[in-house]
Parts: sequence; structure tokens; C-alpha cells
Amino acid sequence: MAASAGAGSGAPPTPPPSLRILAIGDSLTEGYWDGGMRFAPYAPRLRDLLAGALPAGARVTVDERGRSGEFVVPDMERRLADTLEDDGPYDAVCLLGGTNDICSGARAAEVLAALARMHAAVAASGARLVAMTLPPFNLADAFLAPRAAAELAALNAGLRARWAARGSSGSGSGTQSSGPGEKGRGAPEGSLLVDLEPLFPTGGADPAAEALLWDDGLHLRPAGYARFADAVFAALAPELLRGGDGSGGGDGSGDR
Repeated sequence: MAASAGAGSGAPPTPPPSLRILAIGDSLTEGYWDGGMRFAPYAPRLRDLLAGALPAGARVTVDERGRSGEFVVPDMERRLADTLEDDGPYDAVCLLGGTNDICSGARAAEVLAALARMHAAVAASGARLVAMTLPPFNLADAFLAPRAAAELAALNAGLRARWAARGSSGSGSGTQSSGPGEKGRGAPEGSLLVDLEPLFPTGGADPAAEALLWDDGLHLRPAGYARFADAVFAALAPELLRGGDGSGGGDGSGDR
């Protein structure tokens, strides 16, 4: 993120700060609902929240690259690499993936290994990584096998363990921020993990909330996707407002 404007005596005005974020994932990033007839991605709300928190005139882009039905292994992994190369640099990359893999019988360990490679690719690009755990399955609606639910739980536990291995600390409700940790272990330094799983009630525990948030047991309604934006904003904004985003930074092109 470019430095904020500061007028010096006789100096030309500094351009307003700019922020470029990539939001990449599957149908949950694309905001799929109503059987794919409508979409409510979290990216526009995240953009608006960030723009409201940054100095006046800040240019904020959230580049939404959700693709319904996509698997992490190998499609999303390959697409992330291409996007970082072709459309970067980004200040931050929000990454959510693995639901389709798990639903189709993949093991958590296989998906975690691919996600770890993707995390490393984001860090190597100079962007701050914002990873997310998967929302739960609302099994009362989705009728998924118990094994799939167990693998989703294992994947989310594996993500939390990666951040714990870096000596993470909380930076907001449900968020882990990676510290120096032990070299070669855990998540990239300075990266964030936003824990989406506990944000969504399931199984009839809160019928009113479930009716508001859930669409079909796998996908969410607009209010559910808005929770994604709120959670990512709560994690990312303090890092940006602290005085730097810790990344290579984008140039603010492609404003939304």
C-alpha cells in the first residue's frame, strides 16, 4: 500500500494511498446462491469497508476471482500462480478453497499440502496472505457423508496448526496472525488466518440465524457472505492501519 499523503513545505502533494487485494477461491468466493441464479460475493463489501477505514481519497481494489466448482488440486493452485504473475502485484491475497475437493472425496492432508504451496506462492509474490478456514457443512440440508464432515474438520484443524506453529497471536475475533516462529515451519510470517468455521450455526442450533445465513447447506445467502467480508476486514484493517501492510504493494490500478 502506498504511503498516505503528507504535505511538506513546497513539496508536491503525495498521491492518495492505494490498495489492491485479490480474493480467489471457488463458489464461496464467487458468492453463489439461489442455485447459481444469483451471486453475492464478499469482495464489494470488503472493498467498501476498507475504503471507509483508509484516508479520504484512498483507491481500493478488490479483484474477485471466484470460480464455482473449482478444486484446489490442481486447478485453483495453477490459477493462483497465473493470476499472481499476470495481474499482480497485490497488497494482500484472500484465499478460500477446498470445499469442492472435500465434497468429492479428497483427504484433508492432500488439500492442506496444496494450500501450503499456495500460501508460499502468495508470500513469495510480496503480498500479505489472508487465509480462511472453510465454513462448516450444514448437514441437515446438505446430506453429506460423515466422512466429508470429518475431513473438513481435519482441514480446518490443519490450517490452525500451521498458524500455531508460527507462534501466532490473535488480531481480532477468530483471527490468527503468524509471528516469527521456527524457520521452515508453519504459515508465512505476517500472514493471517481468518477462522470462518465458528461464524455459522448449523444443525438447527439457531433456526432464525440459519435461515438468514444459509442457502442450500453448502452455499450461503448474501448475509452469510457479508460475514466473510466483515471477518476479513476485522483481521486485515488493523494490520493496514498500523502503518504498513508488510507487502510489496500494488499500484492501485483497476480501481473499483
